[in-house]
Amino acid sequence: MKMNRSLESEELDYILFHLQRQVEQPAQLADIITYKPEDNSGLYKEKDKLIMPASEAEIDLDFKVMEIPVLFPLSGDKKAFSVVDNEVIFHHDLLKAAFYVLSGYREHKDKDVDKYGRCKFSNSVQYLTHSAQKPLVNYYFEWIIEGLEEHCKIHNIAFRRKNILPRAAIHLTHDVDMVRYYSVRRTLYRVAQSCGLRPLDMKWGRVVKSAFRSVVHLAGLGYKKNPYWSFEYIMNTEDYFGYKSTWFFVPKDKGPFPADYNLEDEDIRGIIQRISTKGNVVALHAPISCRTSEKYELYLKKIINVCSEAKAYCRQHFLAVNQVRSLREMEKAGIKIDCSLGYSVSEGFRNGYCLPFYPYDHENRRRLNIVELPLTLMDVSVLRHKGLEYEEILEVASNMLDEVRRFSGLFSLLWHNSTFDEIQDPGILEFYEQLHLAFSTYSLEDFDYGRLEV
Repeated sequence: MKMNRSLESEELDYILFHLQRQVEQPAQLADIITYKPEDNSGLYKEKDKLIMPASEAEIDLDFKVMEIPVLFPLSGDKKAFSVVDNEVIFHHDLLKAAFYVLSGYREHKDKDVDKYGRCKFSNSVQYLTHSAQKPLVNYYFEWIIEGLEEHCKIHNIAFRRKNILPRAAIHLTHDVDMVRYYSVRRTLYRVAQSCGLRPLDMKWGRVVKSAFRSVVHLAGLGYKKNPYWSFEYIMNTEDYFGYKSTWFFVPKDKGPFPADYNLEDEDIRGIIQRISTKGNVVALHAPISCRTSEKYELYLKKIINVCSEAKAYCRQHFLAVNQVRSLREMEKAGIKIDCSLGYSVSEGFRNGYCLPFYPYDHENRRRLNIVELPLTLMDVSVLRHKGLEYEEILEVASNMLDEVRRFSGLFSLLWHNSTFDEIQDPGILEFYEQLHLAFSTYSLEDFDYGRLEV
């Protein structure tokens, strides 16, 4: 997607705001950094200013520095910056690259969306550059901070880094879409799959086994444990490893893929209270049809009516969120934190950042007053869309955990309560524990909402 101009003032302020959060300076970065188109004359250079040249070219998907695509290169130099005659000179427009990815500029301009209004992963910079598992913006910021540190050393300016999070953390989340494994509707669907009347979502033999088990259960010929009612197992597992989690419950509506429960159901109210009293967070899983601030506010009140301790946090069902309009409506409704920005068909850093950030409103040219906790990996993406084996999922998770730890960042996992069916996914319970073992091996802290600036 074209961006054949340098950053405008509001865009530059947005990216410098996020960069400023990672350094302690006696002055604002805007007073230290000069961002101008390069004119080769050297006349634009200012004493005691860090020079960040600005690109007025279109995006370049092929040029890389240390295997990281820089998007807006200004030379053929394979380094981010050089020190020449006591001046730090950057070779590429890293500020524009950071803005392009973090703000979702490409998605904002992209009209090629799926039927749920989601931008397609195949159109993303991360897909086109094979860098979904790399937090690109963190790398850009790291190079700029290294150059800034060198600049401050040369000019005897005080400099110190600071971390947004004290150290790498794990944000565990669960979307509760379905709880009725043995419902008549789901049983009929499994039977239809067995007969070839509906597409398979697992091997045919497993579908037949699942359908048979459901028919036997509904006929009253034998009680079978409901694999979707996995709440106690999840909480016990997370307690064992020292974590708490956030549970997103979806109010039932008439839109696509509605919940198979009502918030007012006795068993649902009971488990929500149980989740909350054990120290976990209860939040809103907004239906796909939820698009206006009035709807977000209405559904948020429904969650709070069931659980007074519920938080004004949100994740859009199916991750069907528009980075500008949806988040702007959430902001109007008083939602403080969103957790929707991840890929539906792949793992990865959708906004190229493994830390909490503030989304950008391209239409009104401002930073939104809502914190985004970016989603890193979702069970449906790796198990269903990509069809990865457990060993492959662990390898993918480990690669991204390396990146998160490198930048003292946040690894956000979404695992549905309905993804614990041993018929559909044999060995899934053991694998979920292996995944937690990987988190503890990386010494990830339990994410603390109290540290956020909201």
